[in-house]
Amino acid sequence: MPAEGGGALRLSLSATLAAVGEAQAALRDFLGAQGAGTALIFRAELVLEEMVANVARHAQLPPEARVTVLAEMVEQGLRLVTEDAGPAFDPRNVAEPTVPKSLEEATPGGLGIKLIRSMARAMDYERTPAGENRFAVTLAA
Repeated sequence: MPAEGGGALRLSLSATLAAVGEAQAALRDFLGAQGAGTALIFRAELVLEEMVANVARHAQLPPEARVTVLAEMVEQGLRLVTEDAGPAFDPRNVAEPTVPKSLEEATPGGLGIKLIRSMARAMDYERTPAGENRFAVTLAA
């Protein structure tokens, strides 16, 4: 359910891969209403997809768990935030993946955080007093 106010969008979604499309659609509508260009909308949807999908795949949450998504226009551009109740995990500390020497050595996945890093102006993480992960990514407008 989106809750918009001024320059912000807040969503509470099921922490599942099925929620990715819902998050992207709400973000696309929000950014369109903010007058964002197509390049920012594309990058924002891609980064948000990785952020929500990583929670769904790796946070070890029960089926009824929620992930909160916040999108807000800030002076530096667009700030995307996810909050989840999974085990503490700071994406900034993930090592860069090794590049396979051949297609046969390549395995699917493992490049989402690298993709986020490549598009982000800034990345922040904190473990909240409530025991939740809060991961924030700022994209240049």
